[in-house]
Amino acid sequence: MCRLAYGGPALAVCGLCPIRLLCPVRLLRPMRCLLAQVAQLDELHALVADLQAQVADLCARVRQNSKNSSKPPSSDGLGKPAPKSLRKKTGRGPGRPGGQPGVTMQLTGDPERVLRHEPSACRTCGTGLAGSRVTGMERRQVTEIPPVTAEVTEHQVIELECPCCGERTRRKLRTG
Repeated sequence: MCRLAYGGPALAVCGLCPIRLLCPVRLLRPMRCLLAQVAQLDELHALVADLQAQVADLCARVRQNSKNSSKPPSSDGLGKPAPKSLRKKTGRGPGRPGGQPGVTMQLTGDPERVLRHEPSACRTCGTGLAGSRVTGMERRQVTEIPPVTAEVTEHQVIELECPCCGERTRRKLRTG
């Protein structure tokens, strides 16, 4: 109820106030709501400050490693920095120097094996191609180096007895 003391009797309801905009009941509702929002805003500011302190603490912990703290090197994990190369820069780029001719391995005239890869059917209509005329051929050669095997050579030094004097003689081994 609104009680105005502007020289007249108090009115029963706030909706009947002659000065509606300045009605104290009407002004108190938004003020209470505003005060509640201010209190909630203060709580949120305190919470943000606390969370920022926690984030700063966690960031400091993440940046620690065995070089800037007392942690052992095994605790560094997989995020180790890449090792620095001790090689010096030469200024040259990779590959063959410019101006040199390229070299391609030439096809041999008589390979050990020849495998013919012939199509069995037409790729358009599916007709069998057995006995058809050859209209072209593309050659490709794969050169494979056989696996290296160890060759063991046994050297036997033979001692012989002279039939004339009985002296036993051995041949000297070549060194090297």
